[in-house]
Amino acid sequence: GNLTREEEIANEDKKGNHDHWQDVGVIYQPMMCQHCANAPCETVCPVLATTHSSEGLNQMTYNRCIGTKYCGNNCPYKVRRFNWFRFNDNDAFDFNFNNPLGKMVINPDVTVRTRGVMEKCSFCVQRIQEGKLSAKRQGKSPDQVVVQTACQRACPSNAIVFGDLHNPESEVSKLYKNERGFTVLEELNIQSSVMYMTKIRNNDLIYQNNIGMIHDSILRDRLVTGDKTSSDVTRDILRPILNNPSKSWKIGFTLSVIFLGIFGISLFNTLWNGIGVWNINKSVMWGWDITNFVFWIGIGHAGTLISAVLLLFRQKWRMSINRSAEAMTIFAVICAAMFPVFHMGRVWVGYWALPLPNAFGSLWVNFNSPLLWDVFAISTYFSVSLLFWYIGLIPDIATIRDKVSSKVGKAMYGFFSMGWTGSTRTWARYELISLILAGLSTPLVLSVHTIVSTDFATSLVPGWHTTIFPPYFVAGAIFSGFGMVASLLVVARKVMNYENYITIGHLDAMCKIIMVTGSIVGIAYLTEFFIAWYSGNEYEQYAFANRAFGPYWWAYWSMMSCNLIAPQVFWFRWARTTPWFIFIMSIVVNVGMWFERFVIIVTSLHRDYLPSSWVMYSGSLTEVGLFLGTFGIFFTFFFLFAKFLPVINMSEIKSIMRNRE
Repeated sequence: GNLTREEEIANEDKKGNHDHWQDVGVIYQPMMCQHCANAPCETVCPVLATTHSSEGLNQMTYNRCIGTKYCGNNCPYKVRRFNWFRFNDNDAFDFNFNNPLGKMVINPDVTVRTRGVMEKCSFCVQRIQEGKLSAKRQGKSPDQVVVQTACQRACPSNAIVFGDLHNPESEVSKLYKNERGFTVLEELNIQSSVMYMTKIRNNDLIYQNNIGMIHDSILRDRLVTGDKTSSDVTRDILRPILNNPSKSWKIGFTLSVIFLGIFGISLFNTLWNGIGVWNINKSVMWGWDITNFVFWIGIGHAGTLISAVLLLFRQKWRMSINRSAEAMTIFAVICAAMFPVFHMGRVWVGYWALPLPNAFGSLWVNFNSPLLWDVFAISTYFSVSLLFWYIGLIPDIATIRDKVSSKVGKAMYGFFSMGWTGSTRTWARYELISLILAGLSTPLVLSVHTIVSTDFATSLVPGWHTTIFPPYFVAGAIFSGFGMVASLLVVARKVMNYENYITIGHLDAMCKIIMVTGSIVGIAYLTEFFIAWYSGNEYEQYAFANRAFGPYWWAYWSMMSCNLIAPQVFWFRWARTTPWFIFIMSIVVNVGMWFERFVIIVTSLHRDYLPSSWVMYSGSLTEVGLFLGTFGIFFTFFFLFAKFLPVINMSEIKSIMRNRE
């Protein structure tokens, strides 16, 4: 089972086995916040809820926290705690504090935290403030007043000393210079303010000395087959829009709405009870939520690549698939945006992550946080993609306006066609704005997933802190995006009778891109292992060994099988030209890419620096429901798109036909 170390020890105690208590070197002792001078938690908070005080304290502004939990992930000591539920005034968590008598026990000088807020040891800042006020009343300097933290006062052996490190006469300053003193994980250079005293136990000298060693020209097939005329193209592509919905459309749409309902139920449970209904914990503070976020963002990449990059390279085979890919981008980004929003503990103050004018004085967002970069990158990507998709639709919407018979339909399509007349000047402006938007969109193909990768690359977590992530993430995004495009279009060409427009040649070209990007991703997997070995960093080495051979080995090898090994079948032409096999392989690709995001996030967090913080994680029913529900959102949008708008760009298809009229 998924037992924590504490639960395992408790089970051993029940069996009468107490051997684990005999070696104090392996007992998991609780840790306080280390109040690092170079605190990694401070740089990643998007709203500056955790900052550094002039007195050297790592302080929390509880009512500023929006609950992204990024600080908890980036803390190598795992000493932050998250309020998964509303614990106060909640009958489900009584503990005798939900009545007037019980509340008298609560310290009146300490704020009661609410649901969705991160908290940690503050070095009893309320006692420090009381000491300074007492010194002021007595006319003394603050260092002349003794201040004791709660843990220091409660410790019967006086093992905890607290004071001013800058005062050379203070006891803590003298102890700090003792040769027996050390700080935990000092090799990370985060400059912990908490020092521990120990005996020097260095029995394995051989290991210490050798640790560094761990150290002929072929005519192209026609892009439109069947000897189609321009009127045939219009009639074929508009058939699903002008006719009543088919039986297959009704079945697919009904299933999508059912999954959409699952999403609604799971989201309501999360918002009503708090994200404590998920299985994330103090070590794995990002689980299925951010895994799904990166998964959907990756899927949305293929649309921009097909529409913008292939347009600039004048690849005409894109014309039959760009419309669906662009729509897929928009719907995938909507699904992705759900997770960073609702994974916040206090979603109702999520707007604090935006650089908006506010009434909090000089308080501003933290532009050093990669989460804030995500806000700008994804919103820009969505806006440009939506505009690009809509501009491309205008000529076809005008065609529907002229074909539809109902007054409501004519009014709606007439409004969104923006007065399109099809004149030479109109077409010239259309092509110009398409090129401009393609130029703007092309950098986004590289930048968006690069910025998403910095959520991990800028962290201290082993397995994340690497410079290979940006190109690795971009290649993976294109890989998974083309996998989803292939899944959709293999079905659409059969169900909607579009075999003459989405041909075997189109599927062949997509499979080649899947094969190339899958190989790039595979090289990145192998490079990660080499870098970990070559670095000589024991934490990195263990992180990757744990991925391949640890408790989550099944996820790692599923990822390797689906993403590296499986796409190699596309070296064979039969595999690239057999629709049913392409559909199966496209599903395999996206299963593998989901496992990739799961492996990167969960296997890195569940075992990082301190064995005392090692835990296991698996998604709860609510988390699974949210993920499955996003497929309901995605396909509900896609079925509506396929019913009311042309899936294939009619105007561009007509431009590459051999006209028989």
